[in-house]
Amino acid sequence: MGEGVKKTKKRQILNKLFKFLNQYSQVLVIQLENVGSNQIQDARFKLRKEGLGEMLVTKNVNPFQIFQMLIPPPRPSSRRVSP
Repeated sequence: MGEGVKKTKKRQILNKLFKFLNQYSQVLVIQLENVGSNQIQDARFKLRKEGLGEMLVTKNVNPFQIFQMLIPPPRPSSRRVSP
């Protein structure tokens, strides 16, 4: 798989995550280790069937890039605090 194809897929995943963040009021980010694909498939099916949400499973994509774009950096305070 070429480097351009990988970047395009990553961009598509990040766009989908961005869409979910705008669509739903709550988001849960977890790390999956030693979880079978059948378990993930069952969980995804149940979420969709009951209308509870969507599951986006990615590999080697950093979802925190989207969070950094959505959350503005804190502004420095113009007031000085005396000790």
